[in-house]
Amino acid sequence: MPPPNLSTILTPTLLTHLALARMPFSQTNPLNFTTVGHTIFHSTTFASTIKDLAWPALKAISTLGLPNLPTNLLQYLPPPSSPDFPLQALGLQVLFDQAPRALCAGVDVRYRYAYFDILSQRLAGEWAALPPHQRPDTWERWEALGVSFDWWVVARFWFGAAWVHEESLAGQEMAVGYTNGTREAVEGRTGVRDEYRDDGGVWTDVCAFPRVYMEGPPGEVGMGGFVFWMCMLMDTHKVVIETFGRYPTVNAAVGRESTGDEERWLAAFPGWREVEDEVREVIRRDVWEGSWAPLGDEPRGEGEKN
Repeated sequence: MPPPNLSTILTPTLLTHLALARMPFSQTNPLNFTTVGHTIFHSTTFASTIKDLAWPALKAISTLGLPNLPTNLLQYLPPPSSPDFPLQALGLQVLFDQAPRALCAGVDVRYRYAYFDILSQRLAGEWAALPPHQRPDTWERWEALGVSFDWWVVARFWFGAAWVHEESLAGQEMAVGYTNGTREAVEGRTGVRDEYRDDGGVWTDVCAFPRVYMEGPPGEVGMGGFVFWMCMLMDTHKVVIETFGRYPTVNAAVGRESTGDEERWLAAFPGWREVEDEVREVIRRDVWEGSWAPLGDEPRGEGEKN
């Protein structure tokens, strides 16, 4: 069977659908950031909204195999100068980074981290290398499209998620720098300084990330309160990579053994992103044998909410 033609899979319809499903908010009116936080962290509608279009695309891309993944992903998007480029680029980033986290469960969880994250990080590197006026993530691009600052600043988190999820210090440095750009944009807009800047635990507490994530966003907040909290959450990832060199929560999903220190860290948050023993053994066997369990016609279960 010939490999799938990605040009027929990564359609404008698919990518627009994904971008707007991940960002289901008004593009022109002020946002209620309490609602934004609830939608991102507590709603289950993202997976159900994207499944019918995203799952066939993920399945087709999964058949390429790691050695055959495309090295030029911008070729599947409109030219960077096109007004359609920013939204389409966001949709492709969501397909690679967010859709697998929402849809890949059971033994398919391996695809999130060991397959589609490769594409997500590759894509982010490609658009980040464009001249500033062509990048899809800047306020200038979205402002020219008539999109509100509120909508754009939330979309930036999905553009930058690839680096947050990267298991390297270089990726984490990119993530921290990118997040700081978001923070400074909101500080400049609101005239309010992010108080989390003074929280040393963000950079030193290796348990901050899971604890903050599970607590969820603050309740009644405006743009600054939500965005600054999100920036803090993004920044808490770095100390985990500095400490372990990888995410302990990913070990079982990609067939890795956890060290004693990682086991103790995981034990502090029982059940969080836990992979069942049976699934763990299947993945470990597949990794040892150099094989992948193929994606089925339907997702195996529910993934993460965000």
